[in-house]
Amino acid sequence: MRPAWRCDCSRGEPVATLSDVAQSVGVSITAASLVLSDSPGASRISEATAQRIRETAERLGYYPNVAARRLASSRTDLVGVLADTFFYSISLRRLEATTRALLKGGYQPLVWAADWSPDGWTQAHSILASNNAAGAVLLGPTYPVPTTEIARGLTGAGIPTVSFAAGDGLPGAGVDRLGAFYELTRAAIGAGHTKIGYLQPGQVTQPDVLRMAGIEAAVSECPHVTLVTFHPFPADAPPAREHSRDLGFETGRLGAHRYLEDDHPPSAIICYSDDVAISFMHTVQSAGVKVPEDVAVFGFDGLPESSCSYPPLTTIEQPVDAVGAAAVGSLLSLINVPDTASEEYRLLPGRLIARESTGTLPRFPQDGDGPVDPKPHDG
Repeated sequence: MRPAWRCDCSRGEPVATLSDVAQSVGVSITAASLVLSDSPGASRISEATAQRIRETAERLGYYPNVAARRLASSRTDLVGVLADTFFYSISLRRLEATTRALLKGGYQPLVWAADWSPDGWTQAHSILASNNAAGAVLLGPTYPVPTTEIARGLTGAGIPTVSFAAGDGLPGAGVDRLGAFYELTRAAIGAGHTKIGYLQPGQVTQPDVLRMAGIEAAVSECPHVTLVTFHPFPADAPPAREHSRDLGFETGRLGAHRYLEDDHPPSAIICYSDDVAISFMHTVQSAGVKVPEDVAVFGFDGLPESSCSYPPLTTIEQPVDAVGAAAVGSLLSLINVPDTASEEYRLLPGRLIARESTGTLPRFPQDGDGPVDPKPHDG
């Protein structure tokens, strides 16, 4: 659909149109629209051409009118920002990055936490549909209603939807969990650990499948290395307990007890989040286990508090701001230029940060180094 553009009603004359800009530069209307709406698709256009488009738009007095576009489509400026919960630190960081990007794009976030309830997701769908929301962002995997089912309901109501969660076939953006956990495991192996444990979440979702795949890929390259997994909750634990609001720290505490019960525990533990890793370290150290002398501990997320734990935690930092900007950029393309918008899911690399919780690790980047090298290392 062609966007609607502003008229200078004070003079009774139309100002330049998108077509005028495109013709003046010698490009297609689609190319001009992608550049002037800051769409991720604009990356296909050379910087020199993009600069000419912006300069020509300014010279001709052309400005996109977001409000007019919404009026023509009967859509509001509301975008749903949806999650199971915002209790965890990483969820709040995603929320902040997403709302910042939406506000920059001229949209108002409507924040909703479903609290792990099917009714909560039904209510979210109803509120967005009844308010003619322009779009929706899913900040992570959803439970117990699958992310794909939620997205199908939203898109069926004409609400474009993107997701932070990989593996569900939805457009959006997220961190490369498979590559990150592969690199964590290779670092542990390179440090001489031959028995490595993975402390998994109580409820396994698609992102955890990717984490596990990365760990298993690294272990499979080294026949002398053994992998053990620790499930924090008993098999017969009720779902309400598995999804309580203190899940992260409770997982670390209970996982630590499973570790302490092992007669021959692994010498390295990879935790699926920083919250879990910090709780794990606190619990095992209270029982007399030394970190990293007796067990090396790895986290994931790169939360600020990971640098303040005892000992400071080795982790992979998620590029939350970049992911939020990329996901919102994809959504704005679906809203504003649906005929040319990409429905790809973008993977962004994490950044490995070595600290005292793992001791000395070979070929391990320090604070301030670049992104994770996705290529396997020998040794």
